[in-house]
Amino acid sequence: MSSVPSGWLALGSKGYSFNWERGSYDGGCKWIVSNHGTARFPALSPCIAHS
Repeated sequence: MSSVPSGWLALGSKGYSFNWERGSYDGGCKWIVSNHGTARFPALSPCIAHS
């Protein structure tokens, strides 16, 4: 069956991502970051990926 093409197919949802940070202001009104990262949320539109 070497003449039969093969690959992968994935069904999911495209997602939106954004960077976030958590922190607080010190006494001199300077922002001090205590944690940060990237969040990814699903979108309403479906996505099909393939090879």
